[in-house]
Amino acid sequence: MMHDTQIEKILQKLKNIEEAYAQNIFERVLEIPAQVYETEDHLRSVPSDVQWAEAHSGMSWGGPWMTAWFKGKVQIPPEYHGERVFVTIDSSAVEGFCFINGKPKGIITNPNNVLDHLAHTHVMLADASSEETNFEVAFECYAGHPMIGWHPFENYGKVPADLGDFRRVFRNIWLTVMRDDIKDFVFDLRALRQLVTKLPSTSFRRAEVINALIEVYSVIVQYPVDHDETEWRPKLTTARAIMKPILEQTNSQSAPYAGIIGHSHMDTAWLWTVDETIRKCARTYANVLTLMDQYPEYTFMQSSALHLDWMRKYYPDIFAGIKQRVAEGRYEPNGGVWVECDGNMTSGEAMIRQFLWGQRFTREHFGYTSDTFWLPDTFGYSAAIPQIMKGCNIDYFLTTKLDWNDTTSFPYHSFIWRGIDGSEVLAHLNCIDVWPDVNHVSDRVAALRQKHVSDMRLLSYGHGDGGGGPQYEMLEAARRIRDLDGCPRAEHTTVSKFMNRLEDTAKNLPYHNGELYVELHRGTLTQMHEIKRNNRLAELALRDLEIHSVLATLVTGSPKNPLTNDLWETLLRNQFHDILPGTCIPEAHDQAIEELSEVVATARSEQQTVLSSLCRAGSAVPVFNTL
Repeated sequence: MMHDTQIEKILQKLKNIEEAYAQNIFERVLEIPAQVYETEDHLRSVPSDVQWAEAHSGMSWGGPWMTAWFKGKVQIPPEYHGERVFVTIDSSAVEGFCFINGKPKGIITNPNNVLDHLAHTHVMLADASSEETNFEVAFECYAGHPMIGWHPFENYGKVPADLGDFRRVFRNIWLTVMRDDIKDFVFDLRALRQLVTKLPSTSFRRAEVINALIEVYSVIVQYPVDHDETEWRPKLTTARAIMKPILEQTNSQSAPYAGIIGHSHMDTAWLWTVDETIRKCARTYANVLTLMDQYPEYTFMQSSALHLDWMRKYYPDIFAGIKQRVAEGRYEPNGGVWVECDGNMTSGEAMIRQFLWGQRFTREHFGYTSDTFWLPDTFGYSAAIPQIMKGCNIDYFLTTKLDWNDTTSFPYHSFIWRGIDGSEVLAHLNCIDVWPDVNHVSDRVAALRQKHVSDMRLLSYGHGDGGGGPQYEMLEAARRIRDLDGCPRAEHTTVSKFMNRLEDTAKNLPYHNGELYVELHRGTLTQMHEIKRNNRLAELALRDLEIHSVLATLVTGSPKNPLTNDLWETLLRNQFHDILPGTCIPEAHDQAIEELSEVVATARSEQQTVLSSLCRAGSAVPVFNTL
C-alpha cells in the first residue's frame, strides 16, 4: 500500500515525465538552407522580384515595424514518405506567417504582447495522403513595434529574444517529423493526470485513475534523454494500453455539457494598427484551415465580417478555403456585425448599419445569416441593443465581459435580456481563451451560476490577437474529453447549435432588464474626447448626406452618391470597441481620428454638392432642416 504522500510524489514525477516526452514529439530531420529579404512593406504573398540574400544562423534582422522574409527549398527524404512531416523556423519573430509552395498555410509564434509562451511551433507539409515531396517554404517574420503599454513605463514590445530596438536573431529552418506514438502517450497521460486533480478525494474513479498512473510510472523510462530511443520508445505502447480502458469509460446521462468551438478573439486595432491586424487575421485563419485538414471534428467561429472581407481582398486563397469550410458547416461566420463595435457610444442607426453590413456580407459570400451578436470584449452594453437585435433578426447575445466586474458579481450565466422597449433575447456568458482540456472544462462548467437553470456552457478555445487561434495540442486534448467519465461531456459544436440547444433545454430562465453595465474600464467612456466627438460628427454628417441624397434622387432622378458606402465603412470600422473608446496605441488612435475627420469633411462637401443640385439660381435663400 502507498501512502498519500508517495502518490502525490509519483503524480508530480509523471508531470515531469510528460514534459520530458513532449520535447520528443517532433524529430528534426534536416536543416533547410535559407535566404532572407527585409522590408517595411506588408506584402500579401512571397516576394519574387526582389534581391534575396543568403541567411546564416545567428544573423540579426529587424527593427521597429520591420519584416523579414526567409525562404528555402526542401525535398522530403524517401524514408519519411508517408509520415506526418512539418516545418518550423527559429527566427525570434513575435509572429511568423508560413507559406508552402506560395500558399498561406499557418503561423509560428513566439512570446509577444498577448502571448507569454510558445504556442504554434510547426506547420504541416505532408502526411500519408500527400504525393508531393518537393516544397518551397517561406516565412514572413514580424519584428514588432513600440507599445507604451497599459501603465507608465510598460513596454509590451520587448520579448526575451530581443537584442534591443526590436532586432531579432535568425537561427534556422528545420524539416521535422511528428512521432505519433510519443504524441499520443503525452496527451493520454496529461488527460488522466488532470482528471486526478479534478475528482474529489473520496472518488473511486479517482482511485482507479491513480492506480493506472502508478502502473504507467512503473513501466516507462523516466528520463528518455539518458537512454537510447530503442529502450524507452517501445514502452510507450505498454503505457498507452494501461491508460486506454480508463480513457474509454464514459459519463452518465446526468453529466453536464460543454460545447467547445475554436475561436481567436481578434481586435481590429489595439496594441497594433489596423494594417497589422490584417496580417494577424491571415496568419490565424490560414492556421485554422490547415488544422481543419488534420482534425475533421474541428469547428471554428469567427465574428467580424470585416476581417473576412480583408481575406477576400488581400488573401484570396484563405478566403476560398474559408468558403469551403463554411459550406461544410465547420467554419461559422456568426457574429452578426461588421466589427465588434462599442456598445454604448455607437448610435442606434450606426449599430443597425453594423448588422446590415455584417449580415449582407455573409449572405452574399457564404449564403449564411447570423443569429448571434457575439460581443465578448466590449466595455458595456446599452439597453437599446435587444430591440436593435430583434429588428435585425438576431436572437442570441454572447459576451464574457460581465464576468470581469470588479465589484459586483453578475448573478447569471444564461438569462433573458429584456431591452427598454420590452424586446427579449437569450443571453449567455461564454468563455474565451481557454483550453478544451480536463482542467479548464471542469472548472468553467463547475463555475456555472444558477445550476438549476442549465448545465450547459460554451467554451471558445484558442489564442487571440495574433496568438494564432487553437493549436494542435488543444485539439488533441479535446479528443480525450469528448465523453470522459469524471469530466463534463465536451463536443465540438457551433455557436448557433449551442444556443438552439440552450433555448430548448433551459428551465426557468431569469430576466435582466435594461443596461448590462460592466464594472471595469469605466474611463474608456469619458476620456480621449476627440475620437468620440469625431464619431458623433461623422454619424450626423452621414445622416444629413443620405437624407439630401435621397431627396435629390426623388427630385432630379440622380443616383445615390457612390461615396456614401465607403464613408460608412470607414465609420463602422472606427467604431470598434478599442478604437472608439480610445484604448489603442497612439499610431492606431491618431489614424482613427484622421479618418473620421476626413469622413466628416467629405460628407459635408458632398452634401453641399447635392444641395446645389436642388437649388435654382435666384435671390431666394433655400433652407434645409434634416431634424
